[in-house]
Amino acid sequence: MECAKSPSRAWCGRARCPPAPGRRPVTAAFSSSPDGAEFIRSAAAGWAGAAVADGDPPGPAQQAAARTAAFYTTPPEAAGS
Repeated sequence: MECAKSPSRAWCGRARCPPAPGRRPVTAAFSSSPDGAEFIRSAAAGWAGAAVADGDPPGPAQQAAARTAAFYTTPPEAAGS
């Protein structure tokens, strides 16, 4: 996503950074969509694989990846918040 305040960077890292003109903001709907959830699960699995390749124990790395994916793909109303 391109940032309107720093268009030369892909993402400015600020949660409230507005999207560049002509771009739609990324919303929570993406992470709850089938494609978004698969992307998040894949990214978490990749992170776990990299952690294991770097010497982390497989069990804890995979558990952390599963918790991360669940955090980003569970709708707030289902999480009990």
